[in-house]
Amino acid sequence: MAQAPKPPATSDTTPPIYLLDSMAFIFRAYHAMQRQRPMSTRTGVPTAATYVFVNMINKLRKDFSPHYLAAIYDLSGPVFRDERAREMKAVKKFNIKTQQFDEIDYLGYKANRTEMPADLAQQLPFIRRALEAFRIPILSYEGFEADDVIGTLSCKLSALGHKVYVVSSDKDMMQLVNDDVLILNPTKDNLILDRAGVEATLGVPPERVIDVMALRGDSIDNIPGAPGIGDKGSIELIQQFGSVEAALDRADEVKRKTYRESLQNNRDNILLSKELVTIHTGVPIDYDLGDMRTQPPDNAACRELFSELEFTTLLKELAPSVDNSPISYNLSPTPLQIAALLADARTTDGEGTIKGLTLAVFEDARALAEEVCADPSTEEEVEPEPPSSWLSSSPPSSSRRNSANRHSPQSTPSAPAPIRKRSPTSSQTVPRSPLALKISPARSTSTTSPAALQPISEATSPPFSATPFASSLSSLS
Repeated sequence: MAQAPKPPATSDTTPPIYLLDSMAFIFRAYHAMQRQRPMSTRTGVPTAATYVFVNMINKLRKDFSPHYLAAIYDLSGPVFRDERAREMKAVKKFNIKTQQFDEIDYLGYKANRTEMPADLAQQLPFIRRALEAFRIPILSYEGFEADDVIGTLSCKLSALGHKVYVVSSDKDMMQLVNDDVLILNPTKDNLILDRAGVEATLGVPPERVIDVMALRGDSIDNIPGAPGIGDKGSIELIQQFGSVEAALDRADEVKRKTYRESLQNNRDNILLSKELVTIHTGVPIDYDLGDMRTQPPDNAACRELFSELEFTTLLKELAPSVDNSPISYNLSPTPLQIAALLADARTTDGEGTIKGLTLAVFEDARALAEEVCADPSTEEEVEPEPPSSWLSSSPPSSSRRNSANRHSPQSTPSAPAPIRKRSPTSSQTVPRSPLALKISPARSTSTTSPAALQPISEATSPPFSATPFASSLSSLS
């Protein structure tokens, strides 16, 4: 068991893959917020589960920077376990008061589950849109549950050499753990369960989890198990006998009467319960590993969804209004390309907002050094230094103005002193040229505002090599 914030990749070519048990976290998000405070928009649309789920995805990406990530979903409709559960014989339930086994009607697999709350069902489309906005693929397969899809993908992907992290809080997933498949539980401070962690948590190794689950049953999924044995007894029996089959075959060795009679009188139902709790790992699902590759969120989709749901904080953190598309640099644009650049910058969107232009001009130290090396002279005069107002928004002090006036008989300021270039062999470092300008549309609601000329810091300079000019175009919302 470990709580490592960032598991290492198996190798550079086979990084870890994260499979998200989506519905488990959707229900957990819903019930967590129901206990604290419900959330809704001004028009009454419930949003609590969506908000928690989106924050969980954001935290997962921030904590682990997954190279591959996929969300696994359940589909509505019958699954193969429904058919198998119909073969269940009369089910008995242990009556604590009478200390006897009472026969009850078995209504089928997951028959005890109540209908999904209406306010949660209303949020499922928003959660799906959130996954799509994060560009996370959604995988499912008709006739099988999400657990089965996760189990199948875990086996297939780990066989390719990848570490697989099943992102889930469901104990049933512990049966999937091996040397290459681990459980990651974000709700417990990113708890990671390996083989040792499963045994420390449940008392048995991963291979014996289904035996424990078969005896204890599952009231939520309406899997009867062995009546009267329970959580503690199931672990004790599997620790003693090693498997369900061995416990059934040697039931007469069990000292406790309740356990012994339960095993002797419910053999078929216990074995069928083991089949129902076993995660299927042979789902014939097709997948593309490339589709699971993590991508930057779709900012336009995020803005639309978060604005609709009034997620102000998420809107600021996850979807800034400025487009985050990659910037391309043209190191030697032709006149036609410049004309096309300007024409594109003058276009407007559907609301009449000018698309805009960002133009950056740089001259770096390497370029200056190469120019100096090409000239044998150790010192020469070059172009005048740009006005200080380009580099600082604060006006020159009065003492500097007075000093300038003392050296000049006229009232106008003197011309700026020339910059001295020194040979690279000198002890002085060649400075970066101060020329660094940014042209961008003025920030206002007017669509006809002239471009504003602003100085920008040299920290924004791209690492050009001996290239004095570069232009970049970015869309501004």
